[in-house]
Amino acid sequence: SYALARADEIIHRSLSSGISMSSPYDSNFPSSLLSTVDEKGRKSIPLMIYYKGDLNVADRPSLAIVGTRTPTMQGENAAWYFAEKFASEGVNIVSGLAMGCDATAHRGALSARGVTTAVLAGGLDNILPKQNASLAQEILDCGGLLICENPVGSVVSAYDFVSRDRLQVALSNA
Repeated sequence: SYALARADEIIHRSLSSGISMSSPYDSNFPSSLLSTVDEKGRKSIPLMIYYKGDLNVADRPSLAIVGTRTPTMQGENAAWYFAEKFASEGVNIVSGLAMGCDATAHRGALSARGVTTAVLAGGLDNILPKQNASLAQEILDCGGLLICENPVGSVVSAYDFVSRDRLQVALSNA
């Protein structure tokens, strides 16, 4: 059937790209994602997550730092400062790898030799924005995590960013 062939294709393409998968039925599925809700407050657990890096990072105390793609200097300084300070205390910094405050937060965490999780809207085979592909690799090189719920080959829609935000919330304690 088409569905089975598509699932086989996703699995093969993921594994050949170094992307791992986990579902709520797997023992390594982040427990915090079991309480995921959508923008209306309804339970909305991902059926599958795709990830690169250390999935155990998702179980650490975590702080989400998100903001505008066009921050003021004060906004950038705040994102860097808080990410660096909390990461230096062992807190996982969660953000969306977007330009602006998100990327600054990831970089602030990395500057403290801390870990950070990038929650992506699209598949891990197509890092967006392209300008942050090297940042995504640095996150992995420093023991962090890239995670999403869209499989390889996904076309990103505007709703995927809203859906991504709910995962950032679920993965964060604050």
